[in-house]
Amino acid sequence: MLGWEHDAAGHHAPAALSRTEENPMNKAMDIFGTVASLGGVAVANKALTVAWKQVTGNEPPAKNPDEDEAWRDIIIWAMITGVVGTVIKVGIARQVSKMQSDDNDSTKSSQTEV
Repeated sequence: MLGWEHDAAGHHAPAALSRTEENPMNKAMDIFGTVASLGGVAVANKALTVAWKQVTGNEPPAKNPDEDEAWRDIIIWAMITGVVGTVIKVGIARQVSKMQSDDNDSTKSSQTEV
């Protein structure tokens, strides 16, 4: 469904199509990207938890740390999980974007061939 906007001269004109309106497949790819990101981060956190236990001999710091946990451990855990989670999310987002771009390019080329 098209929205409406005003152009530079103040005329009422249809708004530009969003990328999901241009190609409905993009919506599915966005959902896939979100699910893949959540799954990737969950798996990474499990792996990081196992690694933390092997290296330190302790459980990783909790979300609501007790007073016995050292700030050093809390900060290191936050940095490690933050960096790994961000790298996973950005990597998946870039891959999904590339797949959407490739799909849009192939759709456009097939339309011009007809």
